Amino acid sequence: MNTKNCKYFNDCSSPICPLDKNKNECVWYPDEEICSLRKFATLLWIQLQKKVIRKTPDNNKYYTFEMLNRNCIVAKRMLGLDPDRDREQQIISWFKKHPVKVRGPMKNTLYTFQNFNP
Repeated sequence: MNTKNCKYFNDCSSPICPLDKNKNECVWYPDEEICSLRKFATLLWIQLQKKVIRKTPDNNKYYTFEMLNRNCIVAKRMLGLDPDRDREQQIISWFKKHPVKVRGPMKNTLYTFQNFNP
């Protein structure tokens, strides 16, 4: 990535960049910056970051790119991962608590997968 690809390149401090090939390895805390390029505003994970900022009670918990890129309901008190605990077990638990949203057979009805195994 360089200044040709992003006009905010020199000033941006977002830990997860849509132009970064290694974004799958990145983590994000709710008090950190979000990509401000308008052309990426509709990306699912950027929309989820904005929802998390509004609803999370704890800025000391982090989210992986995989968590942010999951089409799930962002409810009040949604928490990320504790940096002082084992990551793998927390991720498994987090995915079980936050199933993927899917449209049901009736209009405007949401159903979720209950048996997700990451």
